[in-house]
Amino acid sequence: MQYAPTVCTNNVAMTILPAPTARTLSSRILPLENGDSLSREEFECRYHAMPHLKKAELIEGVVYVASPLRFEPHAEPHANLIVWLGNYKVVTPDVRLGDNPTVRLDMDNEPQPDAVTFSRTWGVCSTVSREAIAYSTSKADRLRHQGS
Repeated sequence: MQYAPTVCTNNVAMTILPAPTARTLSSRILPLENGDSLSREEFECRYHAMPHLKKAELIEGVVYVASPLRFEPHAEPHANLIVWLGNYKVVTPDVRLGDNPTVRLDMDNEPQPDAVTFSRTWGVCSTVSREAIAYSTSKADRLRHQGS
């Protein structure tokens, strides 16, 4: 997987990549299960092989598969948050807003937050690439990545 180059002045880098196309579960690939201890690479392989799965996260190397979401405790507040952040985006230059992106924080953490905003003017480095996954690294990791 290739990442777009990142340039920033802060210790955080973020790259948004487009979602993979189709996902199909191969009989050779185990399904994701709550509590699995996996590397990020294995997590992504299994997640992309499960087209029916809408949300799974890797937190400190442990898999969390989301339960079905309900209207009042989640869907309605989520919509309100997106409207509020959308209004903020409209009136704030250079702000980017995403709904439910995968965020690669490091090798053990790949959450899928309800919403994410970022801007180069905040001192956070961000780049958008074709693969549609948000990517965030330490300054040392980013410098290693830029050198390759």
